[in-house]
Amino acid sequence: MLRHGGYGNAVALGERAVAIAREIGDERAQVNSLSRLTILDANRLRLDRALVQGREALEIARRQNDEEVTGLALDGLKLAELELGELSELERHCEELVEIHRRRGDAFFLSWALLESAQAPLARGNLGEALARADEALTLNRKLGDRSDEPLFLDTHCWIHRAWGDYSRALELGRRAHALAAELGRGEWEGWTAATLGWILLELRSASEAVSVLEAGAAAAHAEEATGEVLRCTAHLAWAAWLLGEHERALTLADQATGMIQGITVPPGGAWLFGSHAQLAVARVRLEAGDRSAAAAIARPLLEAAERAGWQEPLAAAGSVAARCERDPDAAGRLLGRALEAAQRAGHSAVAWEVRLELARLPGGEGHAAEAGALLKDVLAGLGDDTAAAALEAELLPAATAG
Repeated sequence: MLRHGGYGNAVALGERAVAIAREIGDERAQVNSLSRLTILDANRLRLDRALVQGREALEIARRQNDEEVTGLALDGLKLAELELGELSELERHCEELVEIHRRRGDAFFLSWALLESAQAPLARGNLGEALARADEALTLNRKLGDRSDEPLFLDTHCWIHRAWGDYSRALELGRRAHALAAELGRGEWEGWTAATLGWILLELRSASEAVSVLEAGAAAAHAEEATGEVLRCTAHLAWAAWLLGEHERALTLADQATGMIQGITVPPGGAWLFGSHAQLAVARVRLEAGDRSAAAAIARPLLEAAERAGWQEPLAAAGSVAARCERDPDAAGRLLGRALEAAQRAGHSAVAWEVRLELARLPGGEGHAAEAGALLKDVLAGLGDDTAAAALEAELLPAATAG
């Protein structure tokens, strides 16, 4: 996808292309232009527009009864569905797209369809299925010699191993993906992989390494006008700064991220669920600064959207943050009970011990502290002598042991 003159210019050109295609009655050109616009708008977090345009492209394509044209439409629509967490539609459309590309022998687009088909099972906690799809996608990517896109394929594997609680493997993949993106000079991919790696490092409380990764990622993404990646990196930088005791800087970064969050446009009742982890990083800063209402304004819409979508991890993570915003212990307990159920379905990532540590603060929660401690010890054992292990052991394990 070419973006001559940046996103703004590319969108203007795309809109002009759609208008011309409508004027001359070229439905294939309409589908192609609408699909490209869908990708552009999804990447700049105009998710309501992206979904409308993607669905229109598919509606036109269905009339053509041409699977190549249908593939063009689905290519854009699946990205909008992923960003919003429209899991049932994402799953159905990825499956159709995989079948189309297998029949047509288009290995390049098949690799991307397989990669994104891993996202719905990952979101539901079906990690074996997610890994099988991601493995096939990465094998194809390497068979094609598509090294310029390999960072994104490694990044998805990073997400999956993180969800499994294998932080050693997740860090290895995340660091490799980020280093490769930087080596290749792929600014958007560098921002994307930096956001993922920074997020994982912060879960392990390795804030100093996270800052260097996230600062580089934010700069690279900003140069490419990659809105989502700038936001993800900035939001995590805010939390990293807070953990390092740089509270004034943290609040400045949180304000910047909040402005970007407010610029996201979604359909009624929707949310940017793919970026929920970054938005919740801002909510954590607000909570630590004593602003429960600001934290709740971020966490509650994510919680409601995740519950509707069935995306387990943001359901658990947003529920945990929303519980901390409650002044009523009973209300907090109910939220944490739902969060724990979702965390158990999601896998064994940090949210599994974070929810339990929150439950341990409630009366009679000692058992949850022990469970959190066991999870943390498993992660530490897997990390071995990685630099992140020391930070995790120093920062979080005492809380579980004390509980």
